[in-house]
Amino acid sequence: MASAFRQYAKSRKGRFLLTGIPFVCSVIGGSYFLSTFTKSQTDMNDKRTTSKSKRKFDIDEEHKKIVAQLNIDDYQLSRVPRPEETNAGAVSGAGAGGRSRN
Repeated sequence: MASAFRQYAKSRKGRFLLTGIPFVCSVIGGSYFLSTFTKSQTDMNDKRTTSKSKRKFDIDEEHKKIVAQLNIDDYQLSRVPRPEETNAGAVSGAGAGGRSRN
């Protein structure tokens, strides 16, 4: 029986038993090992970054707090100066790189 297996393994059809199956098993085993390794690493990172606060976070409650702090009735629109206007030595009409548009 063992000699029949060896003859089949040495033939072209039997090569898959000696090379293909171990390769496929190593790929599947490596994938499983890496997935468990990365899962445990991700779980550790999640434990470190989770909040240890006893109060539950509620987005509506936080929004109400921020809106209460804002004074919507007393605001003034102001213009933000352009980069060309902030530099005193800049040539008027010069764009980026100092080239003028014609």
